[in-house]
Amino acid sequence: MLLALALSVLAADGGADAGLPLDAGVRVDAGVALGPCREAQDICFSPGGNCDMKVVSLVDRSKNSLDILIYSINRPSIVDAILRAKARGVVVRVVADATQIGEPKEQVQLQRLLAVGIPMRRDTHQGSMHMKVIVVDTKEFLTGSFNFTNNASENNDENLLIWDCPRNAMLFKLRFEMLWSKYKDASDSVLKGADGGVDAGR
Repeated sequence: MLLALALSVLAADGGADAGLPLDAGVRVDAGVALGPCREAQDICFSPGGNCDMKVVSLVDRSKNSLDILIYSINRPSIVDAILRAKARGVVVRVVADATQIGEPKEQVQLQRLLAVGIPMRRDTHQGSMHMKVIVVDTKEFLTGSFNFTNNASENNDENLLIWDCPRNAMLFKLRFEMLWSKYKDASDSVLKGADGGVDAGR
């Protein structure tokens, strides 16, 4: 029902077609009214672009929901922003990569999120959960190569795009919901570091 609603809204916005890779059973927020995409997009390159602060600013703008798909996260400033969002009543959810959540620096930051009741899931397949995406209020979204890490901020060649584009944000939201529905709770893995750390901080 909600998937049909999302498709009908996208169609009304000129964005749906028969080829969209949407999965049965996906849940999205009912009653979402999608506005037009803003022409301007915020693009950042690192090192030297302060891309981590772009992420912080985006998270600080959230009012209702914050859906996060992230391969690696150890940047305290970004975690601090997520904690602020939770404290002001934003519904926050995180999907992380199973191989990364046992890496010590990652564990410290993810445990901070768990400690305030932020639900977290991890992938269950043989590949990596390699996305770097935040969907804010089903309105703005972030994507690119940029992990939420010290290396991505200070050393790596990375890119980041932030766009106020509700119809595209909805597509990322749908993908998030599909992954959320099939992946496992990550709490035990984060607390125990059961999966170990591989290629941490990429």
